[in-house]
Amino acid sequence: MVLSVTDATGKGVAGLVKEAEAGRDVVVERRNKPVAAVVGVDRLNRIEQLEEDLLDALVVLTRAADDTGERFTFDEVLERFGMTREDLDDPQDQGQAA
Repeated sequence: MVLSVTDATGKGVAGLVKEAEAGRDVVVERRNKPVAAVVGVDRLNRIEQLEEDLLDALVVLTRAADDTGERFTFDEVLERFGMTREDLDDPQDQGQAA
């Protein structure tokens, strides 16, 4: 359902919520351009889960495309940052507050 701001105001918050609860999305337009949407919380949760899934897939695909096969041990990574395991045990040595 698409409503102007004026029509959405006439329907009221309770009316918009009733539509969303019934599974009907409401798009609100100002000057014939969408500016807001009212959706049920179940749909919002599905959208947020899909967004997370897409971001996870993007990370996996990016890593697969960029993977050189080279792997590093934890100690090698620390060495690249000029640190040792002992540095991790005492953050004061790195100038950080505990």
